[in-house]
Amino acid sequence: MFRKLFFFIFFLIGLYGCFEYKTNFTNTVTVAQSQVVLTPQIENVGVPKNKAQTTLTFAKPENIIYVAVNGSNKTGDGTFDKPLQTVEKAFKVAKKNALIKMAEGTFEVNRMITVPSYISLEGAGAKTVIVPGNNYQGVLFEAKDFKDEKGDGYQYFRNFNVDGKDIAKLGFRAWGREKTLFENITFTNLNNAGIDISGLNGEISNCRFINAAGREGDKNQHFSGAIRFMGTKGLRIHDNYIEENSGGGIKSVSSNVRNTQIYNNKIKITGSKNKSVNKSASIEIWDLQKGNKIYNNDLNAWVSLINQWDKDEEIAETGNLIFYKNKLHANPGVTDDMSGLELGIKGAEFYENTFSGFKHRIFWIEGWGGKKKPTKNINIHDNKFNDCGNAMNLGPNGNGVENLKFENNWIQSCNGVTMGMGGNKKLVNIAVTDNIFVNAKTAISLHGQSKQYVKLRIAANKVYSSKVGLDNNVKGLNIPKSNAVTLKKGLPTTKNSDK
Repeated sequence: MFRKLFFFIFFLIGLYGCFEYKTNFTNTVTVAQSQVVLTPQIENVGVPKNKAQTTLTFAKPENIIYVAVNGSNKTGDGTFDKPLQTVEKAFKVAKKNALIKMAEGTFEVNRMITVPSYISLEGAGAKTVIVPGNNYQGVLFEAKDFKDEKGDGYQYFRNFNVDGKDIAKLGFRAWGREKTLFENITFTNLNNAGIDISGLNGEISNCRFINAAGREGDKNQHFSGAIRFMGTKGLRIHDNYIEENSGGGIKSVSSNVRNTQIYNNKIKITGSKNKSVNKSASIEIWDLQKGNKIYNNDLNAWVSLINQWDKDEEIAETGNLIFYKNKLHANPGVTDDMSGLELGIKGAEFYENTFSGFKHRIFWIEGWGGKKKPTKNINIHDNKFNDCGNAMNLGPNGNGVENLKFENNWIQSCNGVTMGMGGNKKLVNIAVTDNIFVNAKTAISLHGQSKQYVKLRIAANKVYSSKVGLDNNVKGLNIPKSNAVTLKKGLPTTKNSDK
């Protein structure tokens, strides 16, 4: 009798250890409630130094369903003492405002699991691993409802690993959801994306994505990224680590992006898994609309920022994007032969960023964002450019540029600014003023026809240790060199030393 009682108590203690805790909840559930340790194959890669607090909070779950690999779908009832065996079964029996808690172990997903709103999923840390089973190649989890995104969602997913085994297409698809949080999850070896999200006020925080984007040769590679999103308002993507050898970082190639913030992420596009070099973007967004911010990111591949419109009134004149305090540095031999930032957008500001290592150019502004409309209302100021091709190219292709300011920037060991549109497209109200050029082959170079330049202003630029200050190749375009550029001897001591 005592022997049976001893073994029963021993079983309960072991089960409690697998789940780590049973009652660690308060009235609201926030973030960072358990320390996540990376799996051995990616140990110490991309671990945030200070775990960031998320913005979303959730009510205490009304009930908890426990799942363990040694549980049972037949005799288990989802209680702590009698856990279920599979995550799929847990989602089928879960009621509104439930939390599914997975113990340590490897859980197989043999077909797509449908995730209802108001039901959350939580693991016990890095030793809780979800993998595809039976060679399943599809989406592992889908939470989708396009009928009315407001009121759907209200759920979190956190504290486990997803390993696609180079078989599964996608980790989580969360479309048309409101207030959905992904936190402390490591996604590895997926063929299209770790997370694909749309809806209102979602959040992706403190996650790691290691080769979670599209594989080479996949026809959908252009649309793949470790994190994909579309049709979002209020989305926050922050404090994540992304490392991809054959796909992109953060990507949205369609549909209405509003009030979205991307910050404090580190994205590494590395050498290719196969023979060809990975040329994917670190961040690529095609339809930026009102109130977006991208800041404090560490990026080593190019960025593409575009909004698309048929009529000017469809896109606000200002306030569509602020891009600031980012570090954009090329990966030698992988991304250094690309343009740093391709831009076709209206109403954007870029400041206090650092750019380096891109051989062609940093700002490539051609105006192909709007449908036959020029890029317009751009302010580029107080940035640092080092060891690159041109700091900024206006043209030669695209639909023209209007209302652009390039001012108070520091450009060192770069070719400077080049302007010149093809065809009859125009550069209207362009100002290049108060910049410092150091060791530039040519600081400012103008091409094209004089009729293409309308209200061009070049003034108060200072050029140090450079061969040419202003190279005007436009016949009939009169710009006084003495006002436009001042050649200086020696080197400035600081950015503002001679201003």
